[in-house]
Amino acid sequence: MHIPGKGHNLRKHSEVLVSGVGARDLPGVHFSCVRGVYDLASVFGKIRRRSIYGVKKSSNLKKKLRRKFRVT
Repeated sequence: MHIPGKGHNLRKHSEVLVSGVGARDLPGVHFSCVRGVYDLASVFGKIRRRSIYGVKKSSNLKKKLRRKFRVT
């Protein structure tokens, strides 16, 4: 089993959601935990590729995108 992202808060009897997709660079790994579901928390401080690691889009990022693409 593979836990994606940096660090985790899992303990001995934690509940996790498992997907059948393993890690590409780890031979023999056929399952991967899903971040941000049940007891496995999302990765803190993640800005890029957030949805894979269970991180919601912050309001600061939304405001920056609006300013960047605003037509004046």
